[in-house]
Amino acid sequence: MSEDQLDDLERRFRESEALVSYLRTVIDSKDERIAHLEQEMKLAESSHAEALLNIGELHDVAIVNLKNEIKSLQDVIDRSNRDLESLHIASRENSLLRAQIVRLKNDVTIEQQLHQDELQEMKTEMGRVRATLANEFHTQLENVVREKTTEHLMALPAKAREALAEREILRHQLEMQDKKLFEACSETIRLQGELRNRDFEMTNLKEELTQFSKANALYNKRVADANKRIREVLDENSDLRGQNAAFQITGRQLKDAQETIGDLKTKINTLTTQNKLLLSGLTKACQRLSAPLELFYVDPFADDMTDLETSSEGPPGPISQQVRPKGKGLSSTKSSGYGAGMIKIARPKELPRGSSGKLRKADGTLRFVLPDI
Repeated sequence: MSEDQLDDLERRFRESEALVSYLRTVIDSKDERIAHLEQEMKLAESSHAEALLNIGELHDVAIVNLKNEIKSLQDVIDRSNRDLESLHIASRENSLLRAQIVRLKNDVTIEQQLHQDELQEMKTEMGRVRATLANEFHTQLENVVREKTTEHLMALPAKAREALAEREILRHQLEMQDKKLFEACSETIRLQGELRNRDFEMTNLKEELTQFSKANALYNKRVADANKRIREVLDENSDLRGQNAAFQITGRQLKDAQETIGDLKTKINTLTTQNKLLLSGLTKACQRLSAPLELFYVDPFADDMTDLETSSEGPPGPISQQVRPKGKGLSSTKSSGYGAGMIKIARPKELPRGSSGKLRKADGTLRFVLPDI
């Protein structure tokens, strides 16, 4: 191992010691805070006990006052009982009067119902009589009209009667044609409405597919960036992995990154399946409308998806051979929509930095720098 690597290891080891001392300082401050809180709890318990004693004395005084009030209330209750007896007597009298009123109302209701039934029977009988008279009048009128029409027709020449018969036939044919035309117009209007609805559905499907394609391309780009950053981290830490506790933690962080990438690939496969389903629905709609699919949709990201699937099927890198538990420094921030956030390694932000961006101690010596992602 060269001297530069040894110096690098020493600097990283000193950085680890600095991190340990910083964590110890934080733990000591937390212990002091806990002791302060315990003292405050003891003071609160003592004040609470004193307050309970004062409340007990106040309760005794309140009990005496309540006993006096109870005596006065008993006197009031006795007077109320006497008043209540008189009210019961009046209530029984009122109930008798109400019963009489109810009986009278029932009698009146029965009489009204009988009167309404009689009126309804009279109206029904009048309706039957009117219907019978109207039917007889209509029958007689039709007979008279038929006789008069027959007399007039017989008085006409034969050609005139034939012309009238042809006119009736033509009138009947025109009525049938008008009916068929009306039905055809109604069917045409209905089909035009369905066609407009299908056009609207096709427009919505086209917009959804376009948005989905854009989101899928952005998602693929973010996944590629994450893979590139993780490969850089692996290249920088391949020689130092497994030598001490700090480097082991970094290795576990990289393993968690691989799990995150696997989740991202699973989401990509899910989005691809959704895209295929939407494309299948659009294809069926185009088949129903006898329209070509290329008129509404062209997938501009087919080549990108093919490259991504080819790369996902290739041999796994060193990340795929690692498994890191969750909850460590390496984290994945998810954005809204279809995309995913960039992956970054957490580091303590309280340590001072130099002008070059590297962490320094208080005496000016360089600290160990964790790789940024």
